[in-house]
Amino acid sequence: MTDDERAEVEGAVIAAAALYTTLQPLSMSELRDRLLPCNRLGASLDMAAWREMPFWTVAEAAALSLGKNPHLLDEGSPVADEALPTIRSFREQHERIRRAVAIGLVGHDGMVIPQKLADWLGDAALREALTEPPSPQDRKREEQRVPRPEKGKKPTAVASPAPTQVAPDEKPTAENANQQTKQAEMPRSGLVRLKQILAPGGPLPLSKSTFWAKVKTGEFPQPVRLGGTTAWRAEEIWELINKRNPPTKTKR
Repeated sequence: MTDDERAEVEGAVIAAAALYTTLQPLSMSELRDRLLPCNRLGASLDMAAWREMPFWTVAEAAALSLGKNPHLLDEGSPVADEALPTIRSFREQHERIRRAVAIGLVGHDGMVIPQKLADWLGDAALREALTEPPSPQDRKREEQRVPRPEKGKKPTAVASPAPTQVAPDEKPTAENANQQTKQAEMPRSGLVRLKQILAPGGPLPLSKSTFWAKVKTGEFPQPVRLGGTTAWRAEEIWELINKRNPPTKTKR
């Protein structure tokens, strides 16, 4: 056998070995794990929608912290084999977060506060995903959701002075609540966002966590979901404010 022939044979052997390595079948456990819905190529995670939510369930938090779509990976996943890496990681993460919620590290009442979760995990990627500014497409969708004025009516712009700072969770008095109400100029009807409701931009001097806790217990009005936007009916918020701070009667 000549040197050229020997080189050709060696090249063929090397090529065959490389091909065998590439096509070598996966183990059954690895194959099943890759075929899970959350691991398929078509599975996508829309973090823009999830970061709009002020609270996550423990199962949602476990999936999101692993970069998985909670709709495709949850406690009721069809495959419950802990031998699969994804299922095992999900269950371990679920238990960690459940315990953290139980002692108040990342949430309360069985619900997880996303930013606290990211800080507790030290997860820079999750923290960045939660603080990432909206994309041009998100802003365009947000603009399309803004209610347009009725035909024949022109929108009026009201210049509001800088609102008075009120400490979070401070019980409102008649004076500061009325002053906040006048300054905020929150609409009397229609849908309003949370920043229009809570101080310093709105008339209600409460923190977000307190407000959402009372929404959950039913003490405060329930939100209206419009796609990825959360809003409240202005009439219900004003009714709440009037109940918490009834107008004082002046003596004559």
